[in-house]
Amino acid sequence: MAVSGLFLYVLINFFQIETEYGLRSNPIIDEVKLMHNLFNFLFVFSIGLIFTNHILKKFMDKYSKKIISGYLLSISIIMLLPSGILLLYISDLDLREIFTSIHFYLGIGYIVIQLIHITPRKFNL
Repeated sequence: MAVSGLFLYVLINFFQIETEYGLRSNPIIDEVKLMHNLFNFLFVFSIGLIFTNHILKKFMDKYSKKIISGYLLSISIIMLLPSGILLLYISDLDLREIFTSIHFYLGIGYIVIQLIHITPRKFNL
């Protein structure tokens, strides 16, 4: 999911195609958006699978390791989902640009927090 999102960002911002009518978006952007949306669906499905066995048990345990990064991951997922869904339906270009930036930075933050969360226990965040 994160790789397809970063690939989509790079395609949109750095690989526009020069045509006789000016700069146009890359023709494979629609396929990359479809891949990103399918990976997002699988991600949400996997979060649902681990919710009771991992997330809920760790939130109830007061002495759990890495509880801070777990909370931050949950908050970032809760913020990423609506921003991504809104990107599918917003047609106003200015508002879409704002939500695209918000969604991108939330995604980068999610990647960083996920890397902190899966590191060995010596960090314990």
